[in-house]
Amino acid sequence: MNERLESSPRWLGRTLFLMRWHFLVIGLLLVLSAVGFAGYLYWLEFRRIDVGWSLRIERPRDIYEAGMQLQTPLIVFLALAGLILLHAANRARLWGVRLAAVLLLVASGGAAVFLWWLASNPPEAGSSVIGDAVRNVPWAVRAVAVVLFGQFVLTLWYGIVSFSRVVRDRRAEPGTTLYHLTVAGVVLAVLLVIGLGVTLGIVTDELYEWPIDQPDPGELLYATMFDDFNDEWDIFTGRDAAETVPADQLGLTTGVGAYHPVDGSALAVTYSAVESQKVLWSTLNRKFRDMDFRVTTQRVSGPLDNQLGVMFRYQDEEHFLLFRISSDGYYSLEKVQGDSQETISEWGLSDIVRQENAANTIRIVARGDTFWFFINGQPAPLCLKGEYENSDWNLFEPGVCDTSEPTYVYHDDTFRQGRIALAAGSSSDLSAPVVIAFDDVLIVGPEPE
Repeated sequence: MNERLESSPRWLGRTLFLMRWHFLVIGLLLVLSAVGFAGYLYWLEFRRIDVGWSLRIERPRDIYEAGMQLQTPLIVFLALAGLILLHAANRARLWGVRLAAVLLLVASGGAAVFLWWLASNPPEAGSSVIGDAVRNVPWAVRAVAVVLFGQFVLTLWYGIVSFSRVVRDRRAEPGTTLYHLTVAGVVLAVLLVIGLGVTLGIVTDELYEWPIDQPDPGELLYATMFDDFNDEWDIFTGRDAAETVPADQLGLTTGVGAYHPVDGSALAVTYSAVESQKVLWSTLNRKFRDMDFRVTTQRVSGPLDNQLGVMFRYQDEEHFLLFRISSDGYYSLEKVQGDSQETISEWGLSDIVRQENAANTIRIVARGDTFWFFINGQPAPLCLKGEYENSDWNLFEPGVCDTSEPTYVYHDDTFRQGRIALAAGSSSDLSAPVVIAFDDVLIVGPEPE
């Protein structure tokens, strides 16, 4: 038989009244905090979702960062903790009261000790906004710690009372205000958890990959010259950076030798070249399936032994295809799938790649699981590995593939759709940072084969 908390003695009645309203207020605050936190994350991370036949997500890589992955279960924890407190406030069954008391006891005590310690040992200036606030108003942080400690003492009393032999439980009957508030809290929390899970599952393509509409031939899907409206690209500064910069500030080569150089403003990707065979990229936060993609790219500075190219069918940092060239005349195709990095077509020297500081135009045509690649308007043949372990161009006869017949068509159904990213990186020469400019991005629907 379940024990119930009953208010026979006057002191017990007052304690029960205070405890229930205390649990009710804190429970509602926790549920509302979970809703507000979820809304904040939705606006911050998912605000570019277009709930139509396509999804547009800003900063998609943030979803896979450890901090983001920890915030999602925190929302669920806040919602569940709020439900436990609301249940204890409504029914006041001993097990619910004890569980709520333990929950508040641990949370209040831990938070009080942490905040007091934080006020006594504030972070260094400039480390974060919260750190600066703690340094400026440590008295406020200590005041919050004192309040939390008061709640710790009060909750400790609830726990003691719940374990005493004089208590029996009194239940809020259906139809009371407390009952309706609890039911509303339960429904809200359940909808929150379900909605958050479904949204995150769709956004990260874990639950469902929203299909992209089939474009008409020549239909304009996206275009930019990076002169304005670049909020859909990952822009960041620092030693490694992706920034929009006026071309005249980059000191790019112009004139006939540059071959339609980058002008106006450009997306400049800088890789500090601390590791060989690595790339850095800026992602366009739109998804594409069938497309005819073109971009102009030009080396700004750094070794000629570099990498500049396009990631396509980009899922995340560990799942994409990469077509790239180098400023010393080579090009290649690579696929990254988790821990597996497969070179589809090895680096091959070709006179269709303009060298040094000359501008190059890269074009990728994708239709379903079929891809074609062009450099400066010329088709780029691929050297596939065939029956061999690796792809291998002949070192003495440019254009001759030792592992298979060169092909202009590549088939791969690993990634059905994905984003676009512009990448710059190092090869074996780490003598200086690699700086590459990208301009005149144009994406249209592909023409029939």
